[in-house]
Amino acid sequence: MKDNISKKLRKIFKNAEGIDKLLLFNTSMQDPNFKYLTGFTSGLFEDTVTIADRRSVKVYSSPLEYGDAKRQVMEPVKVVLVNDGKKFKKDLGGELHGKAIGINGNMMPYAIFKRLKKYKPRKIIDVSEAFASARQTKSEYEVRQMRSAALITKKAMAMIQRYLKEGVTELEIASKFDEISMRLGSEKPSFSTIVCFGANAAYPHHAPDKTKLGKGDMVLIDAGATVKNYCSDISRTFIFGKGSRYKEKARIIEVVRETQLKAISAAKAGFGRLDLHNLAKENIDSADNSKYKGKFIHGLGHSLGIEVHDSSTSKKLIDGMVTTIEPGIYVEGLGGARIEDDIFITKKGHIVL
Repeated sequence: MKDNISKKLRKIFKNAEGIDKLLLFNTSMQDPNFKYLTGFTSGLFEDTVTIADRRSVKVYSSPLEYGDAKRQVMEPVKVVLVNDGKKFKKDLGGELHGKAIGINGNMMPYAIFKRLKKYKPRKIIDVSEAFASARQTKSEYEVRQMRSAALITKKAMAMIQRYLKEGVTELEIASKFDEISMRLGSEKPSFSTIVCFGANAAYPHHAPDKTKLGKGDMVLIDAGATVKNYCSDISRTFIFGKGSRYKEKARIIEVVRETQLKAISAAKAGFGRLDLHNLAKENIDSADNSKYKGKFIHGLGHSLGIEVHDSSTSKKLIDGMVTTIEPGIYVEGLGGARIEDDIFITKKGHIVL
């Protein structure tokens, strides 16, 4: 099964009315929509211009990455070698002059925007929401890659536990986790792996450091894999052996697990995303005579795709969306728990990837 670029083009142009062509410009940072429109899985493609109409995608590549581009190209993507600056500007003028051009305003630098005006397009319009709308629903191909990525991360979560030993550091476990994921088939981590020991688990986005694992510590790991550009994002929480306040820590994990299962059970197309968050929040806030009220301090989840926090415009869960569901409880000085899975939303309900 191959990525269907033509279908992606139809989805984008459907939500970008009045646009003749799309233009993406990679700086030193690659626009995520570049991967979405080309399917390329390797190469930096810095300062690369990509122009798309309703039927094709044209990538203007430097000699540095032309070979890599040609190796990956698939219909209806075409690659044009740029080795003559004057000719490139002439070609670009021919593409843009008198046309209505859609850009991703979230990524295009203002200096490049001003430069585009020199080619005298009829108008330049920010169509970042059209990209977001197209990307919020996934094809069978996209879901298959995300399922593979999720399975890799789940396997790595199980395997990493054998390396949890007293005195090991958060940084060492994060490094080992990434090594295991790569060995299982991940192309790269979908984000910097989060490992939290003990009291550090009270901080949801704690960056792993030289904190050492102690007996009875809560261990929170939040990590993801990448398969053919598509991401997973999974969180698990463990307790390393029995130590002080073990029952309290175990109960926190139990409440989070119960809350996640309740939220997943309710997830289906048409359910409000805020309503689902509130359902989880109310479950945590009311547990054990409101003992954990106010301890769930982030959103219940986010869209997932080419980016870990993928584009989305809908306030409701929609058929074809992939979202995370990740309730948590965080108690400063003690630790915290988060359990997260990736959920494919359907008309009838959901599928846990």
